Amino acid sequence: MSLRTFGPFVLSRQLGAGGMGSVWLARHVETGVDCALKLVSLEDEADLAARLRREGQAMARLEHPNLARVHALLEDQGHLGLVLELCTGGDLSERLRQGPLSPEAALALARGLAAGLAAAHGAGVLHRDLKPANVLFDAQGKAKLTDFGLAKLSGEAGLTNTGELLGTPAYMAPEQALARACDERTDVYGLSAILYHCLSGGPPFATASVLGLLDEVIHSAPAPLPRGVPRGLAQIVLRGLSKDPARRPPTALALLSLLGELPEFGPAAPARSRLLAGGLILSALSLAGAGVYALTRARAPAPP
Repeated sequence: MSLRTFGPFVLSRQLGAGGMGSVWLARHVETGVDCALKLVSLEDEADLAARLRREGQAMARLEHPNLARVHALLEDQGHLGLVLELCTGGDLSERLRQGPLSPEAALALARGLAAGLAAAHGAGVLHRDLKPANVLFDAQGKAKLTDFGLAKLSGEAGLTNTGELLGTPAYMAPEQALARACDERTDVYGLSAILYHCLSGGPPFATASVLGLLDEVIHSAPAPLPRGVPRGLAQIVLRGLSKDPARRPPTALALLSLLGELPEFGPAAPARSRLLAGGLILSALSLAGAGVYALTRARAPAPP
């Protein structure tokens, strides 16, 4: 792309590109504030421009610490641009290339994302493309959901045709793979698939071919989570990945509630357990010693 400026912004460098347009690091000329600018061509990418408008409309409804903010939607030089909050901490897919997260880190991440997703649902927005690449981190490390290009707004018709497949197959709910109607439980599946990846090091299904992957999404059960994952957390994840939407937590808020009910676990928990066990052992030894002493006194002859 030959653009060097866009409206009141100067384009610095490209941050990424994909099927939903290109993303640039841009600086507002008057304020000097940096932002992320997603651009598509109005002439060459008319379908993408329609989706970008929908993304701007969806994200403009949202205000939550775990949702990336949208600042403006502009047209200039034959392009449509969505001005977004700049998240400089990378995305979750980059972090997961180094291996799975600890259960405590995965739980904390899932709680934040579930809270953000519940806020989106409360504003009438379904994401429909939840995956690690769409989870960004700001400079303070806070996770934020982004990329609402496939979002569906309540009360409005979608931009897809009947029977058209949308989403990312590895994290896609069975009803999406079958091109059926989606609701909040579809996003619950997507968030559960992200959490599964965080805990296991890979998505629930990872067959190389798209057709094989979709078949697994529809018919197969995911592999068990590693043995080190606490049982309660594993049960919530697998429930969220149920083939039947009726078996999943009905809303992101319900999923958040389940995650919030889990006891805290982490490096401190084993230490507390060892301390408790040590106390019980010492108590048992003390009681045993007292018993031996009492028995000895009972058998000893009376002093003259």
